[in-house]
Amino acid sequence: MSHKKGSFKLRRKYFLIVFLLSTTALILTTFYVSAVDTYFSNHYPAKNSTITLSNPKISAYVKSLSELDSTTVKLRLNGTEVSPIFLYKGKWVTDYYGNRSYVISDRREGTISYDTANLKDGINTVDVSIYDKASPPNLLSDSWSFTVAEPPKFETISPADKSEQVTLNQLSAFVSDNNAVNWDTVKLKLNNAYVDSGKLNVNRDTGMVTYNYNFPSNTYTAVLEAKDSNGILGTRTWTFTVDSSAPDLVGLYDFKDGSVITDGILRFRGELKDLVDIKNNGTLSLDGTPLNINFRYKGTTDYYGNYIITSYKQAYINFEGTVPNGSHTLSLYTEDKLGNKITRSWSFTMSAKPVISNETPIKYGVDNLKPTISAVVKSPNGSVKADSITLELDGKTTDFKFDGSTGEVTYTPSEALKNESYHTVKLTVSDLTGLSVSREWKFYTNTYLDMKDSSASNCTTCHPLSSFAGSNGVLEDMHSKKLSFGGTHSKNRCENCHNYITVPAGCSQCHGDPNADWVGYAPHGSTPTIHYQPKNMDPYFPIRVTENREQYDCIVCHQPGSQVKGYEGYLTTPTRILNNHDIPELHKTSDESCTKCHAQSLTHEHARDERTDKDGNPITCNTCHQSTDTKIIQAIKDKNPSCSACHGEASHDELHINTDMSDNCTGCHSNTLTIEHKNRDIKCAGCHDSQDPIVVKAIANKDKTCQACHTKPIHEAQHAECKNCHKSNSVSTS
Repeated sequence: MSHKKGSFKLRRKYFLIVFLLSTTALILTTFYVSAVDTYFSNHYPAKNSTITLSNPKISAYVKSLSELDSTTVKLRLNGTEVSPIFLYKGKWVTDYYGNRSYVISDRREGTISYDTANLKDGINTVDVSIYDKASPPNLLSDSWSFTVAEPPKFETISPADKSEQVTLNQLSAFVSDNNAVNWDTVKLKLNNAYVDSGKLNVNRDTGMVTYNYNFPSNTYTAVLEAKDSNGILGTRTWTFTVDSSAPDLVGLYDFKDGSVITDGILRFRGELKDLVDIKNNGTLSLDGTPLNINFRYKGTTDYYGNYIITSYKQAYINFEGTVPNGSHTLSLYTEDKLGNKITRSWSFTMSAKPVISNETPIKYGVDNLKPTISAVVKSPNGSVKADSITLELDGKTTDFKFDGSTGEVTYTPSEALKNESYHTVKLTVSDLTGLSVSREWKFYTNTYLDMKDSSASNCTTCHPLSSFAGSNGVLEDMHSKKLSFGGTHSKNRCENCHNYITVPAGCSQCHGDPNADWVGYAPHGSTPTIHYQPKNMDPYFPIRVTENREQYDCIVCHQPGSQVKGYEGYLTTPTRILNNHDIPELHKTSDESCTKCHAQSLTHEHARDERTDKDGNPITCNTCHQSTDTKIIQAIKDKNPSCSACHGEASHDELHINTDMSDNCTGCHSNTLTIEHKNRDIKCAGCHDSQDPIVVKAIANKDKTCQACHTKPIHEAQHAECKNCHKSNSVSTS
């Protein structure tokens, strides 16, 4: 057969092209197949890793350039072919009706997996492969290995983890391993302390480990450990609670067994703790009757005021309420969730006396000589006994009024009380059980003005100054015997006065920084504007001066009711009473004949009605104490406060002249009332002690006319002789 030259060249070129294409395809195919292992990832267990599970789920992710053929998946484990599962890339979705289905998103990739069981410790090899659907198909394969090193396993733990029980006498667990357990290595640790291994019961055939022990109440942490034949250690940790005791009363406040309560209020605060949750059925009973308690678990209050419980194993029981007088039994019942319960009991006695409050008046200078005296009496846990109440005024029983609804006791004297006098009120009351209480208080009646006696200069006449080196003024000079600022502080008893007045004492009084704000702590005499008040006084005694009226107001400390005491000799404790120096009291006269019209205290009398001395100046302390009148000087020297000491037998006639008497009357009568009444043997008391309201009114109005008292004409006896009237020694007012 012959061929043309041109056609041969064409066939040779065609052959060359086919050869080149085939060679290229073969090379590409060879490269693709040799590189397929790079298409596997996410191996589990990881390549060359060591795991502690004997039943891992083996898996690998494969990704191809073409669609994968799921029917060609193969997996060999340690050379043995098994049945793997292949799942294309996708996700599980749930439809409207709740049905779940798997939606594939890409068939070029997916996961090959296989669930293992009971792999032995050691190296395990995995071989996986899958074909794609290329033309021709490509085989994708990969191999890797991993090591299993599983420690012994602990199962059927008893008691169970986080369990709670009343009693427990055995702890147990099953121990197993994928190879073999080294039973000589089994150990048990309770609350960080190992149990004697000789007390563990180990059944090597069944794998049961037991520990027999009567567990006391407590919360336990158990750790069971063992090694396998390869020396791999396994442990199991769990907790449990044994509680056979009722909730513990860890705190009891405001109350104790056998107590005697005197205010009528039972106060109980108890704190409970337990190993398990406490039931909220706790009850507090008084003599068998449950009380309305406040029970709450331990917790905290959040920002919005909500109470957030933080533990049911701790609780609080609170109660506060009135209880009748007498002997009582208080019982507290508590229980926990396991049924452990207890009733605790205490005895106490309620002995609450009645309470007296709102006493009045407690005042110096009550200007109403018939003041209403009152107080409120109540029993804090019952009722007062009305017929037990007594109210005494100056030692005499009064006919008081009692309002049972308010407890108010009131009394208003029918006769005027003595002026310029302290009066003592004593109130006594009992409750229905016979418990009684008394309260005594005082008040001072005075309808007169007090003479100015606030300045220390008023005292210097009787208490001369004695200045000394370092003295800082009048106050220190008047107390020179007990105050010393000249180099020694041994006699500086600052606290003696300063624990009674509201201005405190301290080193800074003398040694403070003069440029600082220390005006309240300056030395005596440096603070003329400061005010101080007495403190720590008897609340039931009326003090006269409640705040200094000048810088040096001696009366604040030396008035009745003061708590200031002086030092005597070298005693370190003050014992000498200094509150007995009250000016009005010290100047009282005993001339009863004068006090019908005049104040009993000379300081009151000389300050009344704007009285002045002979020069027209107001009468002060110095008016008398610096007088040059020999009678006055002698009276002061003799400490004679009688009116006659200075005024002699003063005549009151000019004060009783009736300037409105007509000439028709003066023929028979004197226009001086004192002379007229003396001629008829009527003494001063005849009018000034009279209870006749007409006479009382006339004296009060200073009405000296005859008709002020003699309201009916006495000269209208038309048929009587004059001698029938004029033989009489007195004339009736009617």
